[in-house]
Amino acid sequence: MATTQQPAQQLRLMPMVPSPALALGETVFLGQFGNGPLSVVKGVDRAVLQEALMADQEDRVAQLLDELRVARSLAQTPHALISDLHFVAHDANRIYIGMELEHGDLETLIDLSGGPLPVASARTYTAEVCLALEHLHSYDVVHCDVTPSNVKLGADGHVKLAGLGSCKPLAGRTAHAPPEARVVGLRGDVAHMSPEMLCGFPMSQVSDWWSAGALVYFMVSGRPLFDQPTVQSLVAAIVTFNPASMNWLLVHHVDHVLLSFLHGLLNVDQNARLGVAGAQQVLQHEWLAGVDVGALLRKQVAPPTVPLINLTGNALPPTLPIVDPVLIHARGHLVTHGAPWVDYDTPGGQTLLAPHLAAASNEQAVLA
Repeated sequence: MATTQQPAQQLRLMPMVPSPALALGETVFLGQFGNGPLSVVKGVDRAVLQEALMADQEDRVAQLLDELRVARSLAQTPHALISDLHFVAHDANRIYIGMELEHGDLETLIDLSGGPLPVASARTYTAEVCLALEHLHSYDVVHCDVTPSNVKLGADGHVKLAGLGSCKPLAGRTAHAPPEARVVGLRGDVAHMSPEMLCGFPMSQVSDWWSAGALVYFMVSGRPLFDQPTVQSLVAAIVTFNPASMNWLLVHHVDHVLLSFLHGLLNVDQNARLGVAGAQQVLQHEWLAGVDVGALLRKQVAPPTVPLINLTGNALPPTLPIVDPVLIHARGHLVTHGAPWVDYDTPGGQTLLAPHLAAASNEQAVLA
């Protein structure tokens, strides 16, 4: 990949309070790189990365590398309904991942509404999530964490699928081939994991459609599908799930068409699950039949709601702390400042994510 020289830019950071508790010594900031857009910036402590590797916790580092690979691939062909990667940069202490700033999520929206969403709203959000997953799956990736908190809302009110930190690439098969089941490490919220994930059985992108079913249930019922007090009881409830337990919805505002949609997505047998043939199978279900997906992608359909707070056009105060990182990627393009950078997706597997973070040929991350 060709590289270009760019003048150094400054990254201004404002810690987000309260900052979520994340792995790998991660800190979340509101940030702005140069004159670029406001971003949600995850700062990953490089010393903690090294400690994780020394403690034989390679999976934690592999998850970070997967997040960067997926985000960069998506940045090369941005999708209107997936959170956008703004930049990746680093300094002596941290690696910085700047993502698009969102303005709410479905979990908060439902909590604030105090009950289920209108069925028409749930249908629009569901169709947008399906389109986002279709694009993600085309890169041979499993999202692994399709939850209400990861379905963000953009400034215009349309869905922005986030949570790329849980994504898992399924390496080893050609693009557009049928989904091949593979065993991957557990990532994401247990309450939205599919039975095959929890049992350690082979999984594919079809597992994301189970999570999408749990999401739809939450939207139309106003409560989680699984809400057991312990992890053990939660896992037991998921792997033994009987779709007939959702039939109570019929006495409220859910009709048989929507119920059949939920039954299809929440089929414990992944080989018979709605979505096994891809996103178009889901989008062609009778419940979504009236949705104009082309208009949704062009954002010509009015969203169910528009966030009241929009920070997109704002700039951070000039008095914020400033760091001078080296920019690795800006919207999918590799940028160097005289350092011997190597793209972390080079065919030979030789990766320099930063001068002191490398991936060996066996793809196990090691620190120099």
